[in-house]
This record gives sequence, structure tokens and C-alpha cells, in this order.
Amino acid sequence: GFSVRHPALFMPPPTSGSHPLSLQSIRETLIRQEDTIIFALIERAQYRANDVCYQPGARAFAAIAGPSESFLESMLLETERMHARVRRYTSPDEHAFFPRALPPPSLPLLDFPALLHP
Repeated sequence: GFSVRHPALFMPPPTSGSHPLSLQSIRETLIRQEDTIIFALIERAQYRANDVCYQPGARAFAAIAGPSESFLESMLLETERMHARVRRYTSPDEHAFFPRALPPPSLPLLDFPALLHP
């Protein structure tokens, strides 16, 4: 089998004591994010594409997905609904693919500090 160690697990956290919006801290964060994305793409490339997962109204997933959505869309929507209930999309840096289809959060909202000036 093909095996890759996840690079983000082996990188040190941003320089301790540095301001989160310093150029050095932002650079380190972007490098970790880039490594994480590349690792995920390498991991995903190991699996064959399953075309029926992307076909709207596919008979194989009729019990899960509606007649006009694919299995992937259905899975993503249901995952986002669960995440919305635990207030994931109330964070300023989180954005849903289906914002109009999400329920309100079930947990109390958090007060996020403003990092940038209006």
C-alpha cells in the first residue's frame, strides 16, 4: 500500500509568543494548510473515482439522495446540517456550501473577537 505521513502533524506550531497576525505566524499557518491540502489530495488519489456518487438521481442511492441531487451533494448537505447545529458556521472563517438549507445552531452562540478593523 501507499502510505504518507501527514505533514501537519510533524510541523511545530507557530512561533510561541508571536502575534497571530504577524507575517511570520500567517506564513507558518499557510504552509501548514498547504501541506494539509496536498496530503489530502495525495490520500484521495489512492481511490478510484466512483462516478455514480456524482450523478444526480442515481438509482444506487435513491434511498439517500433525492431525485435531483447526487449522493455527494446529499452527504455534504447532511454533514453541513450537523455542523450548523453545533454552530460551526457562526465562526467568521467558516463558510457552508448550502447556507440557505441549514438549521439554526442548537448551542449558544460564541462572541468572536474582531481581528480586523471595519
